[in-house]
Amino acid sequence: MDILEINDIALSLYRQGQHIEHQCLVRELDNGLLFDQQALAGQRLAPSQCASGYWHRLSLEPLNLMGELRHTADLAHRQLLALAQQVGPSPVLVAVPGNLNQAQLALLLGIMRETPWQVTGLMYTALGSLVNRVDNGMHLHVALHSKHIVLTELSATDSLSHSNYQLLSGIGLDSLCDYLMKHLTKRYIHELRFDPMHQGNTEQALYLWVRQYCHSGQRLPLSIANRTLPLDDSELPGLIQQFMAPLLSLLTNHPHHIWLDHHLARLPGITAALPQAKVLDAHAVLDAAALVVPSQASEGINLIDTLPRTSQTEAQPLATHLLYKDHAFALQEGNYGWQNNQLIHSPTETAFCIQPHAEGHRLIPCGNWHTSQKEREAALKVGDNLVLSQGNISRSLRCIRVMP
Repeated sequence: MDILEINDIALSLYRQGQHIEHQCLVRELDNGLLFDQQALAGQRLAPSQCASGYWHRLSLEPLNLMGELRHTADLAHRQLLALAQQVGPSPVLVAVPGNLNQAQLALLLGIMRETPWQVTGLMYTALGSLVNRVDNGMHLHVALHSKHIVLTELSATDSLSHSNYQLLSGIGLDSLCDYLMKHLTKRYIHELRFDPMHQGNTEQALYLWVRQYCHSGQRLPLSIANRTLPLDDSELPGLIQQFMAPLLSLLTNHPHHIWLDHHLARLPGITAALPQAKVLDAHAVLDAAALVVPSQASEGINLIDTLPRTSQTEAQPLATHLLYKDHAFALQEGNYGWQNNQLIHSPTETAFCIQPHAEGHRLIPCGNWHTSQKEREAALKVGDNLVLSQGNISRSLRCIRVMP
């Protein structure tokens, strides 16, 4: 079953092992609308012709929008059409954040009926992401969006149930990018007598650099108009921690088990500031697909807020591969590390080694790297999520099984 996850940073489509992200950015150009990477490429060149954050404001309230668009529901509808045209529509289980209210959910279903997408079910993203991962107790799913952070409470007993949610407004990816851009601009002006915000093309270049940094955590050289600004490994992670101070203060010593969604966890410095938190990879929501029975058109679509949990005593199968981002690596004996933010089998760039044993493969961190794995000698099993960290650098791995 395909899953379409709604987040106003990006729509995520999970299809046959593929993860397709469609950025929730729109730009008006020549009386037409551009989404995704085409919109991202011009986001700061013509800000009055661009918009973001429309998914969390989903409504039929009249707004002064671009072109003939009447309200944010029109924007959402057009993006769903653009995604269908790009990848081809399919029946989808739709995963939504906990802050969408009943009126917005009904509107979403109405919008999707006017697209080629066929909705087979509707559930909370936090529920689907945690259902096969949690122990008994209270859990907190923390998700980054473009304009805010959504904290969703869930209760785990024999089933996992959505309990409540909290919204931290003003702490989102958009405002974080602005925060980092202002800091870098001040440094450019002070050190190089150059203002990258003075012209649209240099502001766009800085914006794209910051977005890429927040997306990948990779410290690329920062060069705008042939002017290179030196950066050390701790400067921007420290700034991100400062910006996220209200969130970090809330989560420090929080009584619930904390789970960070992949948009938040990949921000440099976040996992280092929250060592007690567990990290979810981009494919976490896929676990729900096997637990949801597709709804028939005649039955209507109800929001799933409770799912049965896999028995905690049931033995999980051994993993055969490690999943890093969208790439799977067969578990083979040897040393592994990262080069240009890519996982490689390497005798020199060593972050961990894989050791085969009778009960299964084990992952052992090397050098100054540390792992979130509770039992150092435990065999890697399907569904295990590991975070390898070194200072402010962190990398998330998921253990999967690929059948021959």
